[in-house]
Amino acid sequence: MRHLPRLLSPALLTLALFLPAGCARFPDLDATITAEARAADYPDLLPISDVLSVAEDPARLAPADGDSLDARAAGLRARADRLRRHRMAPLPTPR
Repeated sequence: MRHLPRLLSPALLTLALFLPAGCARFPDLDATITAEARAADYPDLLPISDVLSVAEDPARLAPADGDSLDARAAGLRARADRLRRHRMAPLPTPR
């Protein structure tokens, strides 16, 4: 039983340090909520299966998006080629 106070002292010290933080005053967050937000209805709760089915939907891009993505990828590749060809001046050595 002599070891019990030695084991409890770090826990009590931690508790003594963090317990006053729970009593701290926070800024008035309620004052930042607009009257329109206060009057708004709560959002509808959805079944988890509906939420997961939207998240797993593979067709998130429209077929027309493929062309714009290909054009953007080609532009980025061209920019990367230009940057690779560009000679950079060596950094000055620190004195």
